[in-house]
Amino acid sequence: MNYFIVPKQTAEFAMEAPWGELQRFQAGDAVVQSTTDNQDIYRINRPLLNALILF
Repeated sequence: MNYFIVPKQTAEFAMEAPWGELQRFQAGDAVVQSTTDNQDIYRINRPLLNALILF
């Protein structure tokens, strides 16, 4: 898995999810990409990401 955290200074942006839905990314969200399928990209929103880190 490849990932990065969207920096604070980055404006909101959107990407089309593998299932066709538009995903909106905001500062603090994680962008996660499969290493076996580079078009398999997902968003983990900041509140969920914070909960996972604390878990």
